[in-house]
Parts: sequence; C-alpha cells; structure tokens
Amino acid sequence: LAAILFPVFARARENARRASCQSNLKQIGLGVLQYTQDYDEKYPGTGYTNSSGHQIMWMDFVQPYVKSAQIFNCPSHSFGGNLKAFNSNVGARGTTSPNKEFGSYI
Repeated sequence: LAAILFPVFARARENARRASCQSNLKQIGLGVLQYTQDYDEKYPGTGYTNSSGHQIMWMDFVQPYVKSAQIFNCPSHSFGGNLKAFNSNVGARGTTSPNKEFGSYI
C-alpha cells in the first residue's frame, strides 16, 4: 500500500510547489508593474555594484512592492530556499558579497 501511495504523495507535493512557484511569479510580475508605474514606465535595472561595493539586483528594486524576500525563491529550487540578496547589515538594498545567491528567478 505504501509503495502505491508514496509516488502519489510525491506528485501532489510537487504540484503544490509548482502552484506556489506560479503564484510567486505572478506576485513578482505585479511588483514590477507597480515599480514601472512609480518610475515613469521604466523597468528596474538588471544589476550593478554601487559606490559602497554592494551588488544591487533587480530584486532589490522590486522587493518593497512584494514585501517578502522569500517570494524570489521557487519552492522546487534546491539551493536551500533562502534569498541572500538582502543583508540586514547593509539595509534593504544590496549585499556585502558578490558570491551570494540571489533567488530562483534571475
């Protein structure tokens, strides 16, 4: 019985992750649209390093509109699930290390 049910539960779990990932993408899209409305129809930048040496990514611009850093991680992504682009030591934008992971949707 367990041999029959185990694959069924695994598929159901993956379908739930897929639905969550689709929801994340929708929220990111809405955040980008809100950003463009606030900044004269200009999209967020793709990424750069500021004068302090902190790497700024497009997610740093969109994050205030989505209110959660976890939304940038797909539950099916295997890197661990923590978005590391936001470092409390440097505030809401940027990171102190260029080697940090920046989420699933780069």
